Amino acid sequence: MDNNYSGRTDISKMQNRMLSKGKTKRLSLFERIPLIIAGRSDGSRGLPRLSENGDWTSATLNREVHSYKEFCDKAWGKLQIDIADRFSKLEYLIDEAKRLEANAEKARERLYEAAKSTSSSGKERKPGEERLSESQVGSRRSRERAKQLQPLKSAVQNIESEVKDCLREAIMIKNEISEANKAVRLVCKRVMDHTRQRMDVYWNSSMRTHPESANMPVIPSLKIVPDAELLYFKQHKSFLEDAEGTIEYLNMKYDVTNEKEVA
Repeated sequence: MDNNYSGRTDISKMQNRMLSKGKTKRLSLFERIPLIIAGRSDGSRGLPRLSENGDWTSATLNREVHSYKEFCDKAWGKLQIDIADRFSKLEYLIDEAKRLEANAEKARERLYEAAKSTSSSGKERKPGEERLSESQVGSRRSRERAKQLQPLKSAVQNIESEVKDCLREAIMIKNEISEANKAVRLVCKRVMDHTRQRMDVYWNSSMRTHPESANMPVIPSLKIVPDAELLYFKQHKSFLEDAEGTIEYLNMKYDVTNEKEVA
């Protein structure tokens, strides 16, 4: 039998204060009383009742679970909309970082080949250098080699600078996404804890008047599955893993995290 009670209002009121508080507080007497009344009323009618799947359930318990899931659906759905542009930006940055790093590798190869081809002429004398010492000739060839290689070195440095800029921004946005995910997960976890408290109060009250209380579990057996969270991460898992791998690889090479901390 359905009682005139809904946990939805209580959950919606918690949305704006969840993050500002620590762990979930115990239910107030004002919140416990309707649950106690509902539990005693349902218990006297043989509710919760054992279902075909082995769970002891009732309209009140189902409503609690539905309210929790509805809250989390909205929370994760809102997050999906709010940070869609962050995902798009991160995807662009990861692709751009990969492209730039490929260009940097080619630029390094060109520099290496050029440096190798000029290294053999380190002390060759040119006309007019007959009176110069070996050291002087060597210094001249070194300066000429450095001047010849400078455009290639500059090309490498410029591309690497672009990779670093791209990587820094990618790390920043990835951290923003991670923090947003953690915040929503924390809120939903606290709402789940709150929901379990409500279910426990109702359950304990129903056992006092339930004709089959001896056969009932000591706590509600109804499972609360965070479907919205699982769906959210299923949609983004592959991309986030790829982004994390690319960032980790490039950061090992350029170490922009420590560079930023030192700066």
